[in-house]
Amino acid sequence: MPDMTLADAVQGLCASMASHPQVDPCAILSSLVVVYNEPLNPSVDAGIQAVTTALRRVLESLRDGDASLNREVLQASPLPPRVVACLVDSAKQIVHTKSAIPHLNRLDWRVDLTVASNLLKTIRQPSIVLRLQLTDGHIHTIELSVDKFHELRYNTAKMLQEMNQLERHPIMRLTLDGHTSV
Repeated sequence: MPDMTLADAVQGLCASMASHPQVDPCAILSSLVVVYNEPLNPSVDAGIQAVTTALRRVLESLRDGDASLNREVLQASPLPPRVVACLVDSAKQIVHTKSAIPHLNRLDWRVDLTVASNLLKTIRQPSIVLRLQLTDGHIHTIELSVDKFHELRYNTAKMLQEMNQLERHPIMRLTLDGHTSV
């Protein structure tokens, strides 16, 4: 149904919500934002699956339509205001995450140390293993020597310091509407 209008999608969502009143659409939306591009798990409860499918159709229509017209259609719909607010917020998050470069979602680390071994004549230096999980779901594992880790730590701290200096600069105090803040 690629040519489905927002009004049709909202009607489908209302029907799904009426058929499955035990399913909270806002709870589904909070997790749907994270897994929006992934296919729906077929082993999910039928009620959750029906509401999720309807929510995806509404979100697709919101993403593709005119923002002011979308707002009018949603406000005129029989959807509860809480669900309308969740839909608008979720649509904004999805657009933001689609257009953004993946960023760090989680960082796990450990220190690997070989204490002794028959095969090693010398004790090796410890190494740091970093596991980076990005917002697009990719996971990268990096093994660093202690020296490289300290270099990474130093350069990160230096970048943060430079960013703080830039943020304090008067030109950076401009707000979105063009007025300066004091």
